[in-house]
Amino acid sequence: MNRLKFEVNGRVQGISFRRTVKKIADELDIDGYVKNNENGTVTILAQAPKEKLNIFSEKIKESPGYSKVDSLIIIENPESEIIDDSFVIKKNGNFVTDKPKSWFHLGKYYLSSNNNKNQIPKHIAIIPDGNRRWARDKGREETFGHEKSAEYDNLKSLFDEARSQGIEYMTIWGFSTENWKRSQTEITIVFNLVTNFLENFEKDLHEFKIHFTHIGRKDRLPEKLSSLLSRLENETSSYDNFHMQLGLDYGGRDELIRAINKAISEGKKISNEEEFKKYLDTKSIPDVDLIIRTSGEKRLSGFLPYQSVYSELYFTDKHFPDFDRLELRKAIQDFSNRKRRFGGN
Repeated sequence: MNRLKFEVNGRVQGISFRRTVKKIADELDIDGYVKNNENGTVTILAQAPKEKLNIFSEKIKESPGYSKVDSLIIIENPESEIIDDSFVIKKNGNFVTDKPKSWFHLGKYYLSSNNNKNQIPKHIAIIPDGNRRWARDKGREETFGHEKSAEYDNLKSLFDEARSQGIEYMTIWGFSTENWKRSQTEITIVFNLVTNFLENFEKDLHEFKIHFTHIGRKDRLPEKLSSLLSRLENETSSYDNFHMQLGLDYGGRDELIRAINKAISEGKKISNEEEFKKYLDTKSIPDVDLIIRTSGEKRLSGFLPYQSVYSELYFTDKHFPDFDRLELRKAIQDFSNRKRRFGGN
C-alpha cells in the first residue's frame, strides 16, 4: 500500500469539500481521513494502491464539487500514522465549533477573492520549456519529455483550467524558428505529436466553440500538419467562447520581418501601431497579459516581442511535463497580486 498526504489551499472549507472528498475516496476504496485546519486549509491522508492514488490525486486537482483548489502540496509516503480501514471525516474541534469555523474561513476566502476579482489575465502565453531535461532526469530518451507534454489529457487540462478561470486567450509556443537546428529525428517526432494532439483536440474545439489560430510560418511545416492548421483555423473562425493560439515555426524577429515585408508588398506606409498590428500573426488577438516560462529559464527567447511590451512575467522551476492545472492556478494567483501601471502612476 502507498500513502499520500495532501495539504489543500483554496475554497475548501464551508462548501462540503470534506464530504465530496470522502465520496471520491469511498468510490475508489481508499482508506484515510480528511480534516479542516485552523488556517483555512484542508489535510487529506490517503492510503491505497498507487494506481488508485493517482486517480484520487487528479480528482482533487480538478476542484471537485463547489471547491476551488488554488494550490496543493503532496507528500509521498509521509511518516507512519495509524488509520482506520475506511475513510473518515475528522472534525475541527467538536461538532458545535466545526461548522462555524469552516463558514468563517469560507467568508475570508470570498473577501480575499473579491479584492482580486479584476486581476484575471485576459491573455496568457506559455513557453513550455524543460521537456528534454525532464526526460533526462528520469533516465529516459529526450523525446519522452515531448511525448509526455503533448499528451491529450495534459494539454487539455491546461486549456480547461484557463477557461474555468475566465481566461479568454491562451497561446502555447510549440516549435520555434530556432528549433530547426535540432536533429531531424526529434523534429519529426515533435511534428507528429503536434498533429496527433490537434486531431484528438479537434472535437473539443467544436464542442466548446474554441477559436483556433496558428502563429508562425506554414510554408516550412509538413504538408499534413500545415493543411490541418489551415482547416482548423477555417472551421473555428466563427467561434468566440475561447481563443487558442499555437506557435509553430514561430520566432518573434521572423514575425516582425514578415509583417514589414507584407506592408512593403502592399505599398503601405505604416504611421501608427494599430496599422502595423494588422500585419502580425496576432492581428486580431489582444496583447499578452501574462507570459509563463517553465523549467527555470528567465528569458523570453524572442517570444511575442511586439505583443509583450507590458506583459507580466512568471518563471517557474517546474519542467513543462510537470506543469499542471494547479501550477497554472498559482501563476494566475501571482498575477492577481501584482499592480499594473502601463507606464502611469
